[in-house]
Amino acid sequence: MLVFLDSSVICTDFYMRGTYFDLLKKVDTIVLSEVVIAEVKNKHQEMINENLRNMNKSISTLDRLLSNPVQADTENLLIQEQEAYSDFIEMFLIESGMTIAEPYPEIEHEQIVERALQRKKPFKSDGKNGYRDYLVWRSFLDMAKRLSMEEVCFITLNKKDFSDEKDEKKFHPDLLVELNEAGISVDRVHYWISLKDYVEGIVKPQLSQNEEKQEFADSLLSNKEGFSQPLETLIFEQLVGLDLSDYDVTIWGENSTISTVDEIYCIEIEKASNVSDTECLLEIHLDIVCSIESYLLKSELAAIGEKGLGDSQVINSDWNDHYVLLGTDTSLKIEIDVIYNIEQKVFSTFELSDVSDYNCIYCPYD
Repeated sequence: MLVFLDSSVICTDFYMRGTYFDLLKKVDTIVLSEVVIAEVKNKHQEMINENLRNMNKSISTLDRLLSNPVQADTENLLIQEQEAYSDFIEMFLIESGMTIAEPYPEIEHEQIVERALQRKKPFKSDGKNGYRDYLVWRSFLDMAKRLSMEEVCFITLNKKDFSDEKDEKKFHPDLLVELNEAGISVDRVHYWISLKDYVEGIVKPQLSQNEEKQEFADSLLSNKEGFSQPLETLIFEQLVGLDLSDYDVTIWGENSTISTVDEIYCIEIEKASNVSDTECLLEIHLDIVCSIESYLLKSELAAIGEKGLGDSQVINSDWNDHYVLLGTDTSLKIEIDVIYNIEQKVFSTFELSDVSDYNCIYCPYD
């Protein structure tokens, strides 16, 4: 399977270090286009710049408290990271077997303008935005048409511009029309709206299951130095500071993040699959006790009162002119996917699959 990735997917994990990317690289061939690479490089630079600005603000605040100011060469750091990421992309293309990226599509500007004026996807309803998305789509079409004997897959997180409004897991009808006009059979073209969904639906079923899962899981969990302790350390590192806005966690306020992980318990290996002779994919469920910080409008706090906050408490009533800082101690359910090297006794990759709480009245929790 040739898997064409939109920039929205790569921007979730720029260096493709997570479990889902690792599984994808082991099973299928990742295809990148020049348009996607340009977008990803630009987004990578923007995010570095944004984080460096935030870091400089923090350093400036810290400097006022120190006898010797902190020295941070952020300008050279940005240049170094730009070069490092360009080298990474170039090496990835070679290692993936592509050698070079899919080129920009050969399409007349008149055709693009006409499609924008007709408000056809991936252009938005105003006809102004969607130019780069359309170039990405046409790069995919060119690849699918040229490699006519291959099954191809398009993965994006951009459901608004590529998905059918009635069924987000299907291509938009405008895109299906173009596939037909290009003579590309829809039977060999597949569409996924997340890398996670693709891995769950296509990659994992290809892996052989460990026939002695329970015995194998028990042996791993009983190995404190080689498994349990490193796993807990990894979980602490990955969860502290985690933004919960994309997860099913009900907390008063905005911008909720995990500030501390106080306890990890009930670790269960739900599935073990063989990735290679030395590596296995472990799908793990665990529960944690943690503290969550969030920000609540002072006007909203005045309306509900502190008693209405339930388990949340005001820990800074004067965070700024508009918000108070809340703290909430709670338990969360965590689902993770890791690849574990049995011989070296190390975790090769980590992927946070899901985070949820126990507050959903419709969920049958044990």
